[in-house]
Amino acid sequence: MIMFDGIVRRDFFRDRTALVASIVALGMAVLIIIRVLFSVQQFSDKVPIRYTQFDIEQFERGDWYSLYELAGFAFLTTAASIVIAMRLHREKRDLAVAVLGLQLVVLIFAAFVSNALLNIPPVVS
Repeated sequence: MIMFDGIVRRDFFRDRTALVASIVALGMAVLIIIRVLFSVQQFSDKVPIRYTQFDIEQFERGDWYSLYELAGFAFLTTAASIVIAMRLHREKRDLAVAVLGLQLVVLIFAAFVSNALLNIPPVVS
């Protein structure tokens, strides 16, 4: 087995299950990032940035650029899960595929949350 960049064996790239899960996760992350980048508009007003049960309005307001955290979350969690899966694949293939599967679940929830937050109109203060 040949080492690839000193970190990963080429076996990860030959394993169809892991490769397909990685590509699907990357695709979902790219879709979330594109949705956020094209939906966030520059406002001088406060926009809803997170849901909370402790406020009367049930969501917390922040600056418009805080919504870019949604894209950052999708990118960072996807990159981290793929790196972890690549390192685990050598010895524990099933665990690597499980990590990628859980990342898909995380991205599905992230897509729902980001879509819900981006569809709430800003309130003029």
